[in-house]
Amino acid sequence: MSDVSTMFSSIEEEHKDLAKLVKAAKSGRWGKVWDIIGCPDNEKKSYLLNCVPENRRWTVLQQAVWWNNSIAVSKLLHFSGIDTYGKAKKGKSEIGDDGGLTAFEIAEKFGYKEVSDLLRKFVGEKKIQEVDTFQLNGQVAEIQGFGLFGLAIAAYKNTFHPNAIDSSKPLSVILKDIFHEMNTTDRWKLIRDKLSESVFLSCEEYSEEIQKSESREEFYRTIVNVYTNEETRLYTRVNTALRRQKVNGYKPTADDLALGPYVLVYQMLLMYWQKLKKESSKTYRKMMLTKSDQKKYQKGLKFVWLSFVSSSVNPTKALPFPTEEFDEESKHSTIFEFDNTCDCQWQPRNIEEFAVYKEEERVYPAGSQFLITNRKVKDGETHVYLKLLA
Repeated sequence: MSDVSTMFSSIEEEHKDLAKLVKAAKSGRWGKVWDIIGCPDNEKKSYLLNCVPENRRWTVLQQAVWWNNSIAVSKLLHFSGIDTYGKAKKGKSEIGDDGGLTAFEIAEKFGYKEVSDLLRKFVGEKKIQEVDTFQLNGQVAEIQGFGLFGLAIAAYKNTFHPNAIDSSKPLSVILKDIFHEMNTTDRWKLIRDKLSESVFLSCEEYSEEIQKSESREEFYRTIVNVYTNEETRLYTRVNTALRRQKVNGYKPTADDLALGPYVLVYQMLLMYWQKLKKESSKTYRKMMLTKSDQKKYQKGLKFVWLSFVSSSVNPTKALPFPTEEFDEESKHSTIFEFDNTCDCQWQPRNIEEFAVYKEEERVYPAGSQFLITNRKVKDGETHVYLKLLA
């Protein structure tokens, strides 16, 4: 995330177009749908395709299934970013309880054979988009269209920011405004409910856990706590969603978008919740990288990590997270040592009190920027020395 308004130039416009898109799909006005998202060989706002905004339950593809419109379904399946694994939010339709069902499962429930046959070929063949952990500083300001934060606000604008948003405001100011409202009024309850509803599409267990929060502080604690639970790999899915933001052709999956409100709230907590103290001392992070990825980190470069970044004040606890088996021939140990003396909003936060595991963990907000001050090889491991930038 960069503090430049060009990256999120008009949340109001995206909010309105998304509302028009899902309303047009619900009413079967496919000409209007194509006006907004374009066509497979000339995509316009296809990054809105997999959105299920507040007060809606189905994706555009699921609405095409509901209409038993094989022509619309076929056309949607030709968009490069279409996600056939998008799930319906909790609720009921003519087929009964359809919460958590994909477009194919809805078609099967309705008994729409032609539409089911179109979708069946995608079952078990989930598209994989390449993601990168590394973005040069200048590239972040050039990201075209909207990133995940902007889309989350646009899709849940009435929840997060019901008043008009000044397009000249940088994103960090918009987030600060949202946090102030959440932190000083009962709006946190609405945010909790809508966030829980959205997370259900990605992780039902955490959806229920978030919904049970009875106070603002319990809600905040739960947001931090579930991020650190390695068992369900929410950490991995959240950061993959953030890394999927690219300079060209951002195509968020349904899972990315379902996690958007959660990612937005966690970012605000890392930046503005006073109970998460800033860390100014040195921190450490270990990553297993391919040789090509490792070579990107060269002395003198300024770069951005678009994801949340975990580190530890204790180098012996700076292990790859989540833990997994690595192929030593293709992955190489890289130790990042961080200089956090820059007194700014981007210093890593101490989440130890609310974490599942006690790893002396410090987490950087998504979009933190660094300067590579040195690079050395010690005992077969590459050490990269970073200075946090304001």
